[in-house]
Amino acid sequence: MIGKPLGTHEIIQAFEAVFGEMIDLPACISICDNDGLLIYSVGECADQWVLESLLSYLIMSYEATHEKLALTDEKLDSLVITTGNKVYYIDNIGGKDVLYMIIQTTPVLMNKVLPFLKNIVINVEKSLSRG
Repeated sequence: MIGKPLGTHEIIQAFEAVFGEMIDLPACISICDNDGLLIYSVGECADQWVLESLLSYLIMSYEATHEKLALTDEKLDSLVITTGNKVYYIDNIGGKDVLYMIIQTTPVLMNKVLPFLKNIVINVEKSLSRG
């Protein structure tokens, strides 16, 4: 959980502390705010305008699912959306600041990394809380 609002510089530092120089990833890993405004991304990503448009729709899906589950005993941990040849993993990493980490990759790679993604989110959150 983030103790104080962070600026873009602190968010980028926390993100880089976890991902390092992973520029050649066969995935796009993005950090954005709750409006889908891109704060930082690494890997094979679409241009910023296309990416931000997509991010805002993915976040709306996440928030709508979260609201529906809030009416039940279920709690949304993360959301995975599969399209024809891409898979999107969406998770809230911001606590009070409401930031999202969205990972876009192929179904084969997502199946391999899915068990590790929650730990990645936890590491990003820890890095942000130190910022």
